[in-house]
Amino acid sequence: TSVTVMDDSTYTEPLTGSLWPGATLYIQLEGDDWNPSYIDPALVIITSGPDPYGIGVALIETGTSTGLYRGTAEIQASSDDANNQIGTGPLDTLLIRAFVDPAVCDTVTIVSIGVGDDDVADLQKIEEVCYLHQNHPNPFGGATRITYRVGEAVHTRLEIYNISGQLVRTLIDEPVSSGVHSIQWDGRNSNGDAVRSGIYFYRLQAGASSDSRKMIILR
Repeated sequence: TSVTVMDDSTYTEPLTGSLWPGATLYIQLEGDDWNPSYIDPALVIITSGPDPYGIGVALIETGTSTGLYRGTAEIQASSDDANNQIGTGPLDTLLIRAFVDPAVCDTVTIVSIGVGDDDVADLQKIEEVCYLHQNHPNPFGGATRITYRVGEAVHTRLEIYNISGQLVRTLIDEPVSSGVHSIQWDGRNSNGDAVRSGIYFYRLQAGASSDSRKMIILR
């Protein structure tokens, strides 16, 4: 069994650079398929220097009996167990404990992280355009909150798509002031019907800039 932090949402290459508050951990676990009849969840517990108790992050198996689990967690500037967020500072490390069978801790992986000049430049660039935070909670069964940032007052669209690329719902389609904003999605489509369990994508378009992320509904 092994756990790897990947470079991006394609899960093709392991992370080689450093991370910073606001970045996303793309976590991939390779292990045993403990229930071959279903697409199973797996659990990782992430702890860091500022947060010795850690948070739980659910990973979802990529298919029946694949034994390959994937999920995401967002790095914050500070820890908050109540809101299930992991925080870190320069040169801290993250300890990821992976549970495939819920009763057994299978492996431990250390991920070194830090903040360098390149990372600061990336953060400044993000603040100038638009940036989507990972929705919380994720996965979710009822409602979830999406937080985003735009660098200037601009017409903004925030849309939800299903895994087939079909538009599920438009949450925002109006001018938005610069700064950090958030909105709640109740897990319903434009007709008011609750959507099915599965993988969905939310996309932010702010002027000529855009950003997108993945979220999971489990009902």
